[in-house]
Formats: sequence, C-alpha cells, structure tokens
Amino acid sequence: MDLNKVKPDETLDVRGLSCPMPVLKAVKAMKDMDSGQILEVSCHRLRHTWANQMLNADAELETVQDLLGHSWITTTQRYCRLSNQKIKRDYFKAMEVVMKRTGPLALDP
Repeated sequence: MDLNKVKPDETLDVRGLSCPMPVLKAVKAMKDMDSGQILEVSCHRLRHTWANQMLNADAELETVQDLLGHSWITTTQRYCRLSNQKIKRDYFKAMEVVMKRTGPLALDP
C-alpha cells in the first residue's frame, strides 16, 4: 500500500492548542469515527504535547531531550513550555534549599 496515496477521512487541526488538548481532541475525534476510517493528526504537535506533559510531571529536561533524540538541550528548551504550576513548584522547592543553606535573613529595623 502506498501511504502517499491514502486520503484521510478527517484531518484534525490542533495548531495553537496547549497540552493536553491535542491528545484529548484526537481521542474525541477517534471516538466519533467508524472502524477503518483514517484520522490525520500532526505528529509534530503531539511530540510537543508529550514533551510538555513529561516536563510538567517532573521529568528532567535531559531525559526529555534524550527521548526526543535532540542533540542540543537548547532545541528541547525551545520545544517545551512549562506550566505556571511547575514553575511555582520548582521555585519553592529551590527556595527551601536556599533557606536551609543560608538560614532566615534578619532584617535590621
């Protein structure tokens, strides 16, 4: 079978959606399709979604880099967006370490 000649029954546009919406939209579209129908989805967008989900679930950036096959960490950094929740969690975790090292700061009145 020549895959270049296969025409999808439905094309899913997930441009501009943040994770996990592309995956949820794909699952919904597949539920609405009949057996044997073909759904076309951009694999690149799904890679972005997967990478974001991994990072927001506390996977290390280097792990995601390796799994995506990126040679340069900067490629992975551009590829992914962290949620505000993850950023806050990392900030407070790091500040806890800093406070343990330095102790509480005493301010002179």
